[in-house]
Amino acid sequence: GVYVSSGTFNMYGGSITGNKAQDAKGRGGGVYVYSGSGTFNMYGGSITGNRATGDGGGVYKSGSNSSFNMYGGSITGNTANSYGGGVYVDGGGFTMTGGSIGGTNENDANTADRGGGVCVDCGKFTMSASADGQNIPSITGNNATENGGGVYVIGSSSTFEMTGGSITGNNAAYGGGVCVSKNGSFEMSGSSCITNNKADSYGGGVNINYASATFTMKGGSITG
Repeated sequence: GVYVSSGTFNMYGGSITGNKAQDAKGRGGGVYVYSGSGTFNMYGGSITGNRATGDGGGVYKSGSNSSFNMYGGSITGNTANSYGGGVYVDGGGFTMTGGSIGGTNENDANTADRGGGVCVDCGKFTMSASADGQNIPSITGNNATENGGGVYVIGSSSTFEMTGGSITGNNAAYGGGVCVSKNGSFEMSGSSCITNNKADSYGGGVNINYASATFTMKGGSITG
């Protein structure tokens, strides 16, 4: 749909719909933010119904010098054959202070093998409410056939910091809400809420499935 290799792409409305990434690696069905110096700021609109034959059905972000900031809008109904149905983070940062990934309608679900909503691989994902408290981000109703229905964290220097928002109604085999795997870390605090997620095997809310994975809970709630 959109390729950002440098400069800035600001999305305030409209839709990126029905696109497919199918090259040798098949990354970023809706938006691909390259490892150069690209920035994608999403304030509104929708990224929906896109597909990647590899990773990042909705958005794929690579490299430490690029960034993806989500302040609003929705990422729904996207599919990745591998990791990150909604968003895949490969290095650098993804900041979510508003908007939604997935939704309550079954057609809103982002789907992947691992990380139905978001997959963080060698990068940092920060999820929090906006400073004025008016925007509360949500990751809702996404599906992973294997690990991390809502969020999957894996790889050296991969971190997920959640200080606000909700991870709700996601489904996976392991870690319905969040799955933390090899060398990944997850810290939860503030008013964060992980609720009503489901795992077929282990960890309806949170699954830590590798000896080098860490989960630190300083606040928030894991319920249902």
